[in-house]
Order: sequence, then structure tokens, then C-alpha cells
Amino acid sequence: IANGFTVATRDTGPFEAAGLNVINPWEA
Repeated sequence: IANGFTVATRDTGPFEAAGLNVINPWEA
């Protein structure tokens, strides 16, 4: 899994566990 990606998703758990930056548009 490559770090440095920013992901926009509701399902943030797996991305946060992978150490990715997450943008949740439902919380923004």
C-alpha cells in the first residue's frame, strides 16, 4: 500500500489503518 495518497471516502477505517490521509466528504 502506497502512502501519500489522499482518499475521499465514507469508509475511512481501512484507509486510516493503512496510514493514508483521508478526507470524509460527509464530515468536511
